[in-house]
Amino acid sequence: MSQLDLFADEAQLEQAIRALAGSSDAYLKFLSPNDLGLTGSHQAGIYLSRESAPLFLEGKTVEKGENVEREVRIRFRGGNVAARFVWYGKAKSECRLTRILPLFRPDPARLEGSLFILAAVPDDRSDSLFENDSLFQCWIIESEDEIRAVLDFLGITPAETNQRLRFDLNERLMPEFERLNAAVSEFPSGGEIARRSQSVYERLYGTLEEGVDDMLLRLIEIEYSLFRYFERKHYQPLIEEGFQRIDDFLSLSLEIHNRRKSRAGNSLEIHLKYVFDRSRIACAHGVITSDQRRPDFLFPSLDAYESYRVRHREAENNVSSSDAEGVFFLAAKTTCKDRWRQILTEAPGVNRRYLFTLQQAISKAQLDEMSDEGVTVVMPESYRRKFDAQNRGRIMSLAEFIEKLRQAGCESHDSAGLFG
Repeated sequence: MSQLDLFADEAQLEQAIRALAGSSDAYLKFLSPNDLGLTGSHQAGIYLSRESAPLFLEGKTVEKGENVEREVRIRFRGGNVAARFVWYGKAKSECRLTRILPLFRPDPARLEGSLFILAAVPDDRSDSLFENDSLFQCWIIESEDEIRAVLDFLGITPAETNQRLRFDLNERLMPEFERLNAAVSEFPSGGEIARRSQSVYERLYGTLEEGVDDMLLRLIEIEYSLFRYFERKHYQPLIEEGFQRIDDFLSLSLEIHNRRKSRAGNSLEIHLKYVFDRSRIACAHGVITSDQRRPDFLFPSLDAYESYRVRHREAENNVSSSDAEGVFFLAAKTTCKDRWRQILTEAPGVNRRYLFTLQQAISKAQLDEMSDEGVTVVMPESYRRKFDAQNRGRIMSLAEFIEKLRQAGCESHDSAGLFG
């Protein structure tokens, strides 16, 4: 990448964040091969979740079994693309954004796993970011560092993409949140909010017989709503009071940004640990190994991992695989587009590594690289199903990973677990 390209990417990132901050509505998703026209499917365009329809239909009521189309204009890197939003209600009840292949040229394969951002243009069309006849502004963010910058700014994880960005508390959650708010005097830490969301889950959904994949996503959804609730309760009065100095405003803005960033980065491990505990799976989380490494999760324990490493060294590597020995390592990363290689040094001696991620699009080339390095991707089943059959077979759901641990004897005898 040339220095000029680097500056152009930085400017694009800044513009995207500015527009998201001022937009009344937006949609984010990770681009899949089907979105990019790489699968040869007859389906055209970017697949959108059903809840995206109001973003394009502007209040129009859609009757059951009705197909609806709407012409939209999308501004991308200084030019306009005449696109089309289609609601397929007769057969599939799904949404697609079509006629947008020009956005992906000249190399659509390079964009697989990139973050697609679509922001509604504010009513004030004089904003310099938009042309007068534009309805939406689009960005495609490729770099993982820049993807994380966008997600951190919004205070979300990849699990909160592929949907409209809006703050809409479930009526069932509101009484629980009000009760929690009455018990705190300061803004809770990210870890505390994650654990409080687990208590909300137990009260509202504890008796629900749902699988571990759905449980994890529900926990993330509750925690995100709870964080936004605390954020509004804590900061809205300060904002309404106004600021005497620019430095005061900047200080508060930085504080809000840092809270969002830390929440998104830490909660995934906390929720995974919760799921493992409720599934009666023994694990060591956040421990430090004898060689000062900090793997996210070791199964069934740190002692088992250290013992395996000793046997591995004494036998000059002539021992069975770590899986066969019942020792497992799992890393947790919300995104894995570039940083997945970091896990290769986090648990030396383990020859099969598992990586849990919330990224909803991973390219075949990247999966090939991971496989060559002995890395198996684990993700929620609803995300795994979106991959084509060939690549789906190389990805494990969380339920499948837990069953593998259970068959290897990594069960805990703690009676607090739920699933057995």
